Amino acid sequence: MKKSSFLFLHTAVWVALLLAITHLTPPLHAQEESLSDAQLYITNIDAISAPTIYLRTYGVNPNGLPLNLSTENLVVNHGDQTATDVSVIGQETVGTFTIFLVDTPLGVEDQLPAIQEAILQYASPTFMQEAGVQPIDYVAIYQVGATQAEPLLPPAEYRNTVINFLADPLPTQAGPTALIDSLMGLLNSLDTLKPNQSMFSSIVVFSDGTDAVSTQFQAADVPRTAAVMGIPIYTVTLNNSNLGLSERGTEYMQQVAVGSGGINARLSEPDNISNIWQRISSFRDQNIVQYVIPQITAGDFPIVLSLESNPNVQAGGNVNLAGSRPFVALAIPPESRSLTAPDLSDPLTLKVPLNIGWIDGENREVTQLQLLVNNEVVADLDPTAQEAAEVEIANLTYGANQFQLAMADGNAQRVSSGIVTINVSQGEELVIPQELQTEGSSAVWQFLIGFFIFLVALGAVMWLLYTLRSWPPVQKLGLERFFANLSTRPRRQPQMEPTADGSMATSAIGQPVPPTYQTKRQA
Repeated sequence: MKKSSFLFLHTAVWVALLLAITHLTPPLHAQEESLSDAQLYITNIDAISAPTIYLRTYGVNPNGLPLNLSTENLVVNHGDQTATDVSVIGQETVGTFTIFLVDTPLGVEDQLPAIQEAILQYASPTFMQEAGVQPIDYVAIYQVGATQAEPLLPPAEYRNTVINFLADPLPTQAGPTALIDSLMGLLNSLDTLKPNQSMFSSIVVFSDGTDAVSTQFQAADVPRTAAVMGIPIYTVTLNNSNLGLSERGTEYMQQVAVGSGGINARLSEPDNISNIWQRISSFRDQNIVQYVIPQITAGDFPIVLSLESNPNVQAGGNVNLAGSRPFVALAIPPESRSLTAPDLSDPLTLKVPLNIGWIDGENREVTQLQLLVNNEVVADLDPTAQEAAEVEIANLTYGANQFQLAMADGNAQRVSSGIVTINVSQGEELVIPQELQTEGSSAVWQFLIGFFIFLVALGAVMWLLYTLRSWPPVQKLGLERFFANLSTRPRRQPQMEPTADGSMATSAIGQPVPPTYQTKRQA
């Protein structure tokens, strides 16, 4: 009887331990998914330069790295039109928002200084760009609570704010912590926590990965929700001395990172933790993509930006264009956006093709029209110009030059054209595309070049005929006398010595020749 009671008690203990382990460690079978494809996000749409539209965007590849859009062929659908001149023209610093979530139950107290040191490493000039004219990188610190994440430090944009907060030790939790519910709560409230909705946001969680009390959400919800929202979760695994090896949530921490596009590291791996900070910093700058609407009309239009190589990778938005809105554009085709000049010390005069109007098709008054080259106003153009204007430009440089038009109408509406890049190369001759040539310059150059070619060709033909003048086919042309006249030199007229009587002598053709006189010396 005692033996059976002992066996029953032994079995009950093992069952209880297995149940505890199962409850402590979130199920991992649902965590094996990762980002299956790249992702695109549009954070701003600027239509002030319509028909040129600017999109601020960034992409994430399946490994969680920034997608290099400058190497991709991009497609933009504007309403039912396929946009033209789609290109990445630069980058804009937008900033990042990073939430640090620390899970500090009993058993990790000895690792609190290392956690604080890791956060301070990020809050350094190497990784966190501090506010200048406007805030750039923000940091917030939360603690995993019994039911939800508890705020410790609200969003801060200054490194000293983070440093001062971490001057005191982080608090610990005496009871169990709800890791899953805390993460899901932060994900669901992230839009309200963000200082700037355009910022790239991420969560860095320090935890042993175990959770015995979450009831609102399942373990699989965390990476799945984060992936859909485009919020990577970077996980740093802690070693809880109160838990056995099988009870650690190490694998769950790895799966959360992989499934959301983040990185997993151990607190004892400083190089891998530095990789997390570097990854976050790499999303600070976002791409500026421009496209041109082929036929501009008023209305509200859905737009879709996608990769030509994978149309399923896309992001969308809406553009609203008012009918009374003016537009101005540089009508320079892509094939005419380069020229060659031997010297740029003197101003260069170019013809600038224009496209000016209003979206509703009505003609209104233009009160101001300016040309900007390399962000400098180089000319105030005739407001009545409709198709082109001749401009003397003195600030061109070899390489890329940015051209842009600025316009104001009678209703005080101000618009700018899209930026057109003109590349100037150094060469021996001035070569200007026909679309940029001033009036008359094209005809003069064409005449001079044509006349020069004519003279060269005529000389070559005459030299060839002269060389072959004794050849029977050439003799049949009857050019012997012509070549003979070319080769005959005019004869000098002979001079006659005066006759003995000093009379005028005559030449061979009967013309008088003036006598020459000799002066006699006095004896």
